[in-house]
Amino acid sequence: EASDKVLQTFQTAFEKKRLDEAYVYGMRYCTFCVKGIVNHDYYNSSKFAARKAQTNQRVDAVLTKLEQVAEWMDQEEIE
Repeated sequence: EASDKVLQTFQTAFEKKRLDEAYVYGMRYCTFCVKGIVNHDYYNSSKFAARKAQTNQRVDAVLTKLEQVAEWMDQEEIE
């Protein structure tokens, strides 16, 4: 799925501290999940419930990591 590819790219960039890339892909993933897929008819179907819960957990994790990315970026600016 497209969102999984974006998530994986974010995770790789985060782990390697490629901050600009991590920020862009993290934001893209969250925006896609929060604003994009919620508009699809299947999103609220019972068949999608497990994937919806997983997506919500992933968005929470990415947002937490994005906070860390922002802190690292701020530290870079100071140095």
